[in-house]
This record gives sequence, C-alpha cells and structure tokens, in this order.
Amino acid sequence: DVSENNAIILPSFTISPSYFTLTKGGVIDINIKFLPTIFGLHTEKLYVMCDNCNFQELDLIGDGFYYEDYFLTVE
Repeated sequence: DVSENNAIILPSFTISPSYFTLTKGGVIDINIKFLPTIFGLHTEKLYVMCDNCNFQELDLIGDGFYYEDYFLTVE
C-alpha cells in the first residue's frame, strides 16, 4: 500500500520514500521503520526497481519482543 506521503506501508514496516529520481552517481537515504503490532519475527520482501527494468529483491527482517518492566532487575 503506497500512502499519499510517498511511503510504502506494510503490516510491520514503513518504507519511505517509495519513489524518487536520481541522477547518475546520485545517492538517497531510504528510511525503514519497524513498527510491529505483535511480538515475534516479521519478514517482508522489498523490490527495488529501476527505469531500465533492473530490479533487486531485498528481505526485510525484524524481531519484535514484548517489553515488561520486570524484565530488568537492578540491585
């Protein structure tokens, strides 16, 4: 799902920008946020496509855990 804010919204990941233009030798930062709604391992595939029909498949992997105050003990 591509939002109006130029971001790809997946169940556990948000990626932005979802589309952009680069000149030869250009560089851009792609932001990936991991926002799981449940704990456990989350995986998604991301396909980066170019205007010359080349593409690269990337695996996004995140491991979410449930935090409780009692996990930490200070003596």
